[in-house]
Amino acid sequence: TVSGGVRMDVASTAVELRTVSGDIELHAPSAKTSLQTVSGNVTADGVRREVDAESVSGDVNLRVDAARHARVKTVSGDVTVEALLEGDGRVSVESLSGDLHVQLPAKTSAELTAHTFSGEVASEFGGTVSRRGDELKQTIGDGKGRIELQTFSGDVRVLKR
Repeated sequence: TVSGGVRMDVASTAVELRTVSGDIELHAPSAKTSLQTVSGNVTADGVRREVDAESVSGDVNLRVDAARHARVKTVSGDVTVEALLEGDGRVSVESLSGDLHVQLPAKTSAELTAHTFSGEVASEFGGTVSRRGDELKQTIGDGKGRIELQTFSGDVRVLKR
């Protein structure tokens, strides 16, 4: 759609939703998901395996079950991701200007890298932690998966659920 929001409640192996100006809301068990908006918020839950979500100006809120590869990107907006990694799965979250909040199960196994140029970085997980200025590197559990979080202006929070 060019102007208007999109809301979808569907079970499908693949979902692709795009809008120029409007919010995207998806409630679906989908194994391959692509969500893009220029001006609007993106909300999705129940997505799995491969997820790509982008918003130029807007917040992104995702709940990803069994994430194999999840990529979230926004230029101006906050990002909240609740993710369950599948094995050596990968989650990448970027924002130029916005806070990043990532919620992970206590049993997560991943190498975490979190970075901000202007803001704070914090993690509720224990394990091996290394800090250098505004960057945090941490091994969570056995470190099988990979989580990369980066914002230029904003805080990064990794929360245990």
